[in-house]
Amino acid sequence: MRQKKNGEGKLADFNRTGSVFSNRLTEVKFPTIRTVFQSHEVPQSRLLQSEFERLVRLPVGWDGYRAKPVSFGNASYASQLLDNLCQQHTAVPSIVPGYNGDLQMEWHVEGFDLEIHVISPYHMTLWCSDPQICPEGEPIVLRHDISVAAAAVKRLAEIVDASDQAAA
Repeated sequence: MRQKKNGEGKLADFNRTGSVFSNRLTEVKFPTIRTVFQSHEVPQSRLLQSEFERLVRLPVGWDGYRAKPVSFGNASYASQLLDNLCQQHTAVPSIVPGYNGDLQMEWHVEGFDLEIHVISPYHMTLWCSDPQICPEGEPIVLRHDISVAAAAVKRLAEIVDASDQAAA
């Protein structure tokens, strides 16, 4: 490295290629154990806490290729989303990790299918087998407004309630 005056009369460090950036790499160590959440409003997120924590700790390449573990932000956001969407009696979803740090929450109950794909916090897609919610059968992109997701989870709860009443 050598020092050279820049156009403003200040000294800047330059490497041999004339760049002000170093070609040395620094390894940064991150903690290996993280806790997603400690307190929850609904039982679904409490029941899934250990699953979220397991998915965050997946090794790189968990799928046999180069898949990343679920990101801490996505797991935290999904847990918060469940707190906001679910009621006490809502069915617990299956959680499926994606290959790029994303995750999908899935409900398959009584012929009703609902999938919420958390790509990143405040960026999701929702697909539902109910044509009133997904009229064209295509996933719906959701950002900050989760009202469509709330309507889909409410419909799911209604179907489960109707099934429980019919069985009683």
